Amino acid sequence: MRYVLLALFSLFFVGCGSKSLVSIIEDKMFHVDSSKKIVALSIENLSQEEINLSYALRKGLKAKGYTIANDNETADYHLFVNILSVGLLERKSTTSEVLSNVNVNIGLGGTIGNVGVSTKVGSQIGKIFAKGINHVYQVVVDVSVDEYENERSVASKQMNLKVEGNLNQKPKEQVIYFVEEAISNKILEIF
Repeated sequence: MRYVLLALFSLFFVGCGSKSLVSIIEDKMFHVDSSKKIVALSIENLSQEEINLSYALRKGLKAKGYTIANDNETADYHLFVNILSVGLLERKSTTSEVLSNVNVNIGLGGTIGNVGVSTKVGSQIGKIFAKGINHVYQVVVDVSVDEYENERSVASKQMNLKVEGNLNQKPKEQVIYFVEEAISNKILEIF
């Protein structure tokens, strides 16, 4: 019986401790008319961090059948990507917070007798199984697409992305790579 309870607790803690590497928050997604196939691309990075979206966006647009234009005169769309900020955030671990506020009742049977332990077990388990602080890279990106007809802008759409990459004991470069990939994939969903 003890082994069954131990196995159940282990599965619970593993499930609580696993976090996805990248999360995306968007304010409003939009799509463009896919029958128009020429895109001009402008990427500006206002942050101090090296974030490279150009290669992934060019490759992704070409894979979807788009041609990358060098100017607005021949483009059907002008895609503007502004990387506004990149920052390291510290967040309290949800797992640690939840487990430190939980009273766990453990029944010990056999020769010891039945003993209920419930006071500080939760906080100790929270300290053992989850770190107190998560380090997260947050990238804020402004994306806008201008539609052109006869070399004149006829429509403009915009969205903001907030992408967070959880370091979770991974190298910064690896997290930045996954964040770049997530941003590029989300932008490519427009087309």
